[in-house]
Amino acid sequence: MFEKLFYLGTTDSATPYSNVMNWLHQEVFFYLVLICVFVLVLMVELISDFWFRFRFPFKIDDVLNRITVLNGVSYTHSSVLEVVWTMFPSLILFAIAFPSLDMLYILDQVAAWGLCLKVTGHQWYWSYEVIGELSLPQRVLDKI
Repeated sequence: MFEKLFYLGTTDSATPYSNVMNWLHQEVFFYLVLICVFVLVLMVELISDFWFRFRFPFKIDDVLNRITVLNGVSYTHSSVLEVVWTMFPSLILFAIAFPSLDMLYILDQVAAWGLCLKVTGHQWYWSYEVIGELSLPQRVLDKI
């Protein structure tokens, strides 16, 4: 019952191509949810930390920390932080890029078709023309 109320996927696929696209959508959606949860946790943590430190300074260290934060000294020079916020998004992009390149390769493969129809729409009617050699049984061709 719960999965019917809050279903986040797509409908069942009819072809292998749409099956691959659904899989890629679920893969990318997973990373999207991880990023959104991570950003939400950081925002809540920063807002609550700044709110309590600036609103209710209990110790002298909190007052000194307020002056340091307002001057921008503690958050301007951090090599570790710069490496993390450069490498983390690039790793996520690589994790998304490889499955999407695989999907592009699968979708680029063209199957051999048994019949090619040229359908032309005129003002009041449609005309149909079979192009190439026919590789279908005669009973199928009679229905066309």
